[in-house]
Amino acid sequence: MFQNLSALWKGFKNFFICNYYCLIQGKNFYPASILPKHTYRSIINIDDLLNKQELYILRRAEISPEDLFTDLGTLNSDAIDLKDIPDLSMNLMGSFFTDKHVKFVPLKKGSQIWPGGVKVYLSDFIDEYKVLTDNFSFFYINLKELHKISIPFEKEKDTQAENLFKQLKYANTVLGNRIISVKNGTSEIKHAPTYLNYWHIELQIKDPSSKVISRGKSRAASEILSKFLIEHIFSVKSIATLDKVTPARIVKSSYILIE
Repeated sequence: MFQNLSALWKGFKNFFICNYYCLIQGKNFYPASILPKHTYRSIINIDDLLNKQELYILRRAEISPEDLFTDLGTLNSDAIDLKDIPDLSMNLMGSFFTDKHVKFVPLKKGSQIWPGGVKVYLSDFIDEYKVLTDNFSFFYINLKELHKISIPFEKEKDTQAENLFKQLKYANTVLGNRIISVKNGTSEIKHAPTYLNYWHIELQIKDPSSKVISRGKSRAASEILSKFLIEHIFSVKSIATLDKVTPARIVKSSYILIE
């Protein structure tokens, strides 16, 4: 009985506070559709989602839409910073997240990882997001272009490169003027739901020794892998619109609901 009354009061408080802030003070109402629900899985299995589905990712860029793509149709190099590639934040499309949600930016508390099984009340996060109004854009990329792909690890052969491979202890071979790791790095999409965005995902990269590279760590290895992803994947595989593709919707409740 007490739990029911507590939940009822919490719901009423949530409704009142949200409407006061959003309606009376003119703050944009945060989209409830992208909040995690306590009945959702804490982590979505990306491999399950990709089974017979074409899924797309949305990434926001802090440059104007006019500058997002070059005249050749490639993604502008300013759209993604090299240092941001490890743990790159993105959003899973084809679910409840749509491009109209990209202007909502969770702040410190709202961007913390949701542990699962916890009901989220927006009233607890009313000051934990901002709403962008200009100077931003977004692009899309097919999820399979980034999920479990192989990333070559190589540099132009010189003393510095040789010392780097020796320091990292990567078995290597020399081809022409290039020194190349025998094993490749990899990238993978990981579901990383936050308190204010269940559809938040991150790009995880691993070095040739299968060690996860976190942002700001292993800089020498990170730069080589990140540069490849930007120049050979994001630059040429990203698209400006989904008009010519049909991203799947996550229609099977077993993908996201606790069984």
